[in-house]
Amino acid sequence: MKKFKSFKQKFKSYCLLFFVIIYCFSTFSYVGWYREGDKMTYLTSDGYKVANAWRESDGMKFYLDENGYVLYDKVFWYNGKIYYVGPNGAKVTNSFVEVTSDMIIGDEIAPGYFYFSEDGSAYIKNGSNFLKSINGKKYAFDELGHIVADCWLNKDGDLIESNNEIITDGIYHIKPDGTIHQNEWYDYTSDPGSDYGMEESNTMASSYDDLSNLWMYFNSKGEKVYSSGDSYKKVTLNGKEYTFDNNGILVMGFQKSRSELDTHQASNPTITDRIKFYDKYEGYLVKNKWVYDATPEAFSESDYYDGKDYWYYIDDSGSLVKNRIKTIGNNKYSFDGFGRLRKGFILVDGITFYGAEYKSEDLTREDFIFSILDGGRLYGSDLLDLRYFIEDEAGENEGKMATGNIEIELADGKYEFNFRDSGVAYGNKNELKFFKNTYYKNGIKFIPWEDTRYGIVKVSDTEYRVINSSGKLVTGRKKVIKDDYENYIIILNDKLAAYIVQPSRKVKLRWKTFNNITGYYYYDMDYEKKRYTGLAVASGTTCPTADEISDIPNDMKVNFR
Repeated sequence: MKKFKSFKQKFKSYCLLFFVIIYCFSTFSYVGWYREGDKMTYLTSDGYKVANAWRESDGMKFYLDENGYVLYDKVFWYNGKIYYVGPNGAKVTNSFVEVTSDMIIGDEIAPGYFYFSEDGSAYIKNGSNFLKSINGKKYAFDELGHIVADCWLNKDGDLIESNNEIITDGIYHIKPDGTIHQNEWYDYTSDPGSDYGMEESNTMASSYDDLSNLWMYFNSKGEKVYSSGDSYKKVTLNGKEYTFDNNGILVMGFQKSRSELDTHQASNPTITDRIKFYDKYEGYLVKNKWVYDATPEAFSESDYYDGKDYWYYIDDSGSLVKNRIKTIGNNKYSFDGFGRLRKGFILVDGITFYGAEYKSEDLTREDFIFSILDGGRLYGSDLLDLRYFIEDEAGENEGKMATGNIEIELADGKYEFNFRDSGVAYGNKNELKFFKNTYYKNGIKFIPWEDTRYGIVKVSDTEYRVINSSGKLVTGRKKVIKDDYENYIIILNDKLAAYIVQPSRKVKLRWKTFNNITGYYYYDMDYEKKRYTGLAVASGTTCPTADEISDIPNDMKVNFR
């Protein structure tokens, strides 16, 4: 009886425990991940499925849809952001993903390439915030979260759809792989839009059509470097200076002048601005260098269309040397108002330096000896300084200013010229110059015309001198010589005293004092009683008569008619 009572008590205890267990199971549900067939869900403490929320497992996050089931390989909006869960259902982070239409939930997401960031949300353009750095490279995104590629964006990151607007509004260029240009060059001629909207450059003298490449540069921010208004945008790269125009095109060749030409001197229109020159192949600022280049249309339309090339010199500041005589090395060179190297005979004034220019092949000896009024063609030579700059083509002396003695070939022959150390011609400004026993005018050395042994130089209306075939002055206190025509040239005190045409009868000239006049007289060889004429043909105080001057053959008249 006692054993039965003990059993009965134990049974009651077991029944109580069973009911407690049954009660607990009926009161508390399972919390956590739960498989329902081939689907996964997450149960709350009250037994409900979690929906429209993230839950974590083994360090990964999974999204449960509106029905409480885990999504797989889907893209969707959540709390104003776009997310992607991969084929295993886990949230994808720090990854590029190509989203196709079958992956999208909802109507507000379009297929394309996305990047899902550290927190799993896709980058999306937000106002001016449209660039993101990913693995050291920058990408641009639109309002739908797409990575944009192979296109141009304006300063606000908006896509430029019209080719005509690319060159003016394009700031960012996106490569085909979606990265933007940063700290790198881009040849705009390779762009499909380069045939559109290319207006004239505001800073470059050359036409875009004259360049084989149209280089652009994008800075560290990915922005196209370009100038604003009429300013010059300068950038230093690897120690070299570059300039970009209003379209962002690298300036190559000459800068454009921003001021009108100074045309006060018609023979030498002058660029008033400082003009820089940039290498025609690499675009960097050139310094201390000769440049051989075509004439830009902005400088001279006629030379441009004629295809004329010139030498230019760029100084140590990178500026074009113009309208001056410049010492380069040990030599001096002449540059006009456009900076073109000038050669030939150049007349220089004291204000703008360059007055006129003459090529030696277009001039004759007479042009130097006779003024404009007497038939010469050196216009301005009576007012301006005359210099000569060597005309050799492609020779080492090309363009150098001549000094000292130099032979120059004119249209009618080769002649000797002489220039001072300053380059100014002896006999400058049509003034007769006697130097080292020789006469010069406008630099040319006086010699007799043709092949006569002697020439007569008019020093003034009352003074004439005699030179020999080499141009040297024939001197003498009293001297009688015969010219090529067998006429007498009488020299007294180094000057021409008389020119006597050989008389038909047999006479000679002899020195004698007669009637208190000492000089040369005719001595008639045919008369024994009257040997001398009664009038001296030349004395220390006489000069050639007008008749005698007219008797001098033109071949012997060096500088008078």
